[in-house]
Amino acid sequence: MNLELIMADPAGNKTAIVLSPVDKKERAAVAAAIMKIDELGAEQVAFEVPPRKVKNPADGRLEMMGGEFCGNAARAYGMYICNKNGTDTCRIEMSGAKKALTVSVDREKMLATAEMPKPERIKYANIMGAEYPIVESAGIAHLIANGLAPDSRFEEFVFDRHKDSADAFGIQYVMFTVPGDDEEVDEPDDNRISRSHHEHWFSLEPVVHVKATGTTTRESSCASGSTAAAWYMSGDDDEGTFTYHFDEPGGRLTVRIIKDGKKKQQCTIEGPVSLSEPRTVSVEI
Repeated sequence: MNLELIMADPAGNKTAIVLSPVDKKERAAVAAAIMKIDELGAEQVAFEVPPRKVKNPADGRLEMMGGEFCGNAARAYGMYICNKNGTDTCRIEMSGAKKALTVSVDREKMLATAEMPKPERIKYANIMGAEYPIVESAGIAHLIANGLAPDSRFEEFVFDRHKDSADAFGIQYVMFTVPGDDEEVDEPDDNRISRSHHEHWFSLEPVVHVKATGTTTRESSCASGSTAAAWYMSGDDDEGTFTYHFDEPGGRLTVRIIKDGKKKQQCTIEGPVSLSEPRTVSVEI
């Protein structure tokens, strides 16, 4: 099977975006075959499909290999669509997201910023004698291991009990850090929001299991996991701007949550994206 694809690098989370039509029943096998191609180095695979909405359709739709949601793939696909259309913004549909998402790009800085959906709920689970939050969203859930270093025994315990509870289930190891001497602390122009502006720096190491493919990957970065951590850490505060910088193995992702005290909440995630030229690969399934 010959497939046209592009390789996207959103903050190191290398994603193969398949542009050729692939039957949904074959996607798991195709994804597994693509991830075995060493020269690609793909951590995950996504498939371009026609938008579902007929009236006022999005500029494109992307479906992940397991039907899960992925914020990094959304950012990368948004960059691809903007480049193709010659625009700075676009609207895309993404598996696991109920509504179309807006993606904006800065080509000079090679940054893409995607609108992110709000989580559906936060629950807690007892893991080896301690309580940890699990942030559940459509298509993906993340356990926030705040203050914990990567631990294979911990992962085995968590995935044994929770890996099949969502299309994809991640563990996000989050550690508090401090800004470097060259960091510029963001100060929004709006005085009211400035007074309630909270900016924080963390390191984050993600590991994600995808149910449909049965794969567990130590990812270079994870946008949905970073967003889940940010929502959890913004807590019960109902007003203000909350900015979280996550330094991950593949680069930095920045999540910004804005709450206006009237249940109106906005969330975006920003980070670097690079794209390859389209290429053709041959896979056997």
